[in-house]
Amino acid sequence: MLFVIRDLTKANNKEALVKIALQVPQYIAKSATKAGDYDIAGKILAQATDIITRKLISFFEQEIGYATMPFTWLVFGSQAREDQTMGSDQDNALLLEGEPSEAQALYFSRLADYVCNALGECGIKLCDGNIMASNPALRVSLKAAKLESKNWVDNPTNEAILDFNIYLDARAVAGDMDLFTELQKYRQDLFKESSFLAALARNAHEASVPLSMFQKFIYAKDYEHKDAIDIKKSAVLIINNVVRLYALASGLSLPGTVARLHNLPHNSDLTLKDRNNLRDIWLFMNRLRWRHQLTNKVDNNFVRVSDLSSIERHQLKAALQAIYKTQQAVVFKFSGGAS
Repeated sequence: MLFVIRDLTKANNKEALVKIALQVPQYIAKSATKAGDYDIAGKILAQATDIITRKLISFFEQEIGYATMPFTWLVFGSQAREDQTMGSDQDNALLLEGEPSEAQALYFSRLADYVCNALGECGIKLCDGNIMASNPALRVSLKAAKLESKNWVDNPTNEAILDFNIYLDARAVAGDMDLFTELQKYRQDLFKESSFLAALARNAHEASVPLSMFQKFIYAKDYEHKDAIDIKKSAVLIINNVVRLYALASGLSLPGTVARLHNLPHNSDLTLKDRNNLRDIWLFMNRLRWRHQLTNKVDNNFVRVSDLSSIERHQLKAALQAIYKTQQAVVFKFSGGAS
């Protein structure tokens, strides 16, 4: 899979870059043949998207010129966590040193449109929720980003959390990295606010694992197959949300779920055993959805239980039970049991 990184790095124009990028799924499909390959596939895909993004920015700069104000290209969600799959879309933004002049604002608008549209041409889908730098609301100054973060903490309603949750997994991939470092430093203590963490915990508890009170699988409704479970929504995202909470409470700025688990301090309320269990469950779930996507040549996360071996079905049920218990623990830890 590393060959695709090499080939992308060598691309010297947009047309060549697009041609290579569109072959990335084939590269991964040919290379990912066992469980261990699935564990790094998301990281390889995110690294490829990082390179594509930096290449596109450089092509724009060569053609139009360089910005007259420092900026950072930020990515969120799965690209930030480095757990992209075939179904991941792009989530990005521009962080600016200050408020841009009219001419600077036009430059950044053109840059964002160019990069986002070209990412789409490269196979990284446009975001349905418009969480892209091409959206003017996601081209903000460092000062405005700090104020926005303060507003999140001051007003963590369920509606607000749905809007900003994705931005809590963030990473800088191009431009002036110091801008993002300053933003993260400002957020570090801010995001430890107990009422903020309590609101995030209650929100994380709202997603439910697909098990009935009798421990039977609950299958996705309105899907073509009657025995499918949305592994992303019903398992992976819940773990991401839980681990993010412990990371924020510990002041960790790392965006990746496995990296967060590995770097939680020893005095964290999440024990080493719990961390290892969550890591293993997270890897297991991602292996299932990667295998599903590559085997069936689809970009969704609806894994059919009938496609699993009896051992895998048992492991899936045990994993979902463990996720549910972890959710309960998070609510009691961060919000005193209120839900």
